[in-house]
Amino acid sequence: MASRGLSAEDRSELQQRGVGITSLVARASARADELDDAELVEGAVLLAAYRDVAIAAGIAVYDPPR
Repeated sequence: MASRGLSAEDRSELQQRGVGITSLVARASARADELDDAELVEGAVLLAAYRDVAIAAGIAVYDPPR
């Protein structure tokens, strides 16, 4: 379901609640260990502007059908 993205209605509801979604790095990777330190630092610097808000970070995982 997440791979389809958010509907316009979902995006609108999140914005009304003051919730935003972003990527920590600007490229896709199959595993977290494919990201280098410079990419992670750059993402952390961008997120530092949001010190007064809660931030949740996670890794999306693709589990193919068996």
